[in-house]
Amino acid sequence: MMSRLSISILVSASIACSMLFVSCGTSRSSNATVYKTTPAGTRGSRPDKKTFDIPASLAPQSHALLTEAKRWIGTPYRYGGEDRNGVDCSGLVLNVYRSALQLKLPRNSAAQADFCKPLSKAMLMPGDLIFFDTAGGGGKKISHVGIYVGDGMMIHSSSSKGVIVSDINADYFKRTFAGAGYVEKYRDMIASNTPKPSPAQQPSKNSGAVTVEKRNEAAAEEPFTLSPVTSPPTREVTPAATGTPKTAEPTPEEARKKVLNTLIEQKLDSIFNR
Repeated sequence: MMSRLSISILVSASIACSMLFVSCGTSRSSNATVYKTTPAGTRGSRPDKKTFDIPASLAPQSHALLTEAKRWIGTPYRYGGEDRNGVDCSGLVLNVYRSALQLKLPRNSAAQADFCKPLSKAMLMPGDLIFFDTAGGGGKKISHVGIYVGDGMMIHSSSSKGVIVSDINADYFKRTFAGAGYVEKYRDMIASNTPKPSPAQQPSKNSGAVTVEKRNEAAAEEPFTLSPVTSPPTREVTPAATGTPKTAEPTPEEARKKVLNTLIEQKLDSIFNR
């Protein structure tokens, strides 16, 4: 029969082993989820890494978020931990968002999933969150979370390796994938940082007037010539359609002759009537 001391040692060893595989579940109860991270070199996936690249083209908010997350790489796992002495998966997400962007997220992974706006895995962008059901609940019980860093990789706190970078398409994470989401305020920050068109690119309210003015300026610049006038223009007189036709006015010469003829006739009359 085993002694009480031997039984105590076995019980203590069992508890210690179980604690090594405790996940970043939502409570400290005895129902804490157990999971194992993907072993390095898993078929069809890339091995876990201790660093990742941050593209310079990212928005300032994304750059700040990933820079802060990168500082946590190598931090050991500790259930309920929130500092560099030890941190769990949801504690890592909480601290990264709070330190980089002053955004407050819920404490546990399930609540963080509810807090986010859902989106497909194909629509993930750096800084978004990706969730897993490591309890074997068929994707219905969120028990693990990571921050997507791009290139199909995420940073997360592994219960056996601490904060590392893993391939989200590894067999284990593909099998336990439960959804993805984005923090709405984070996406709003990125959207507000989108460059706006410069004044030169914006259409003017008086664009029509400007176009006409430019067209007139172009027309004014075209060369032109003046043709000399050889004779004054003549005006055609159109006879009235009805009524008595008007007599043409006598020319000055005809009027002068008419006056002379009248004077001569008067003179002859005076001579013959004496």
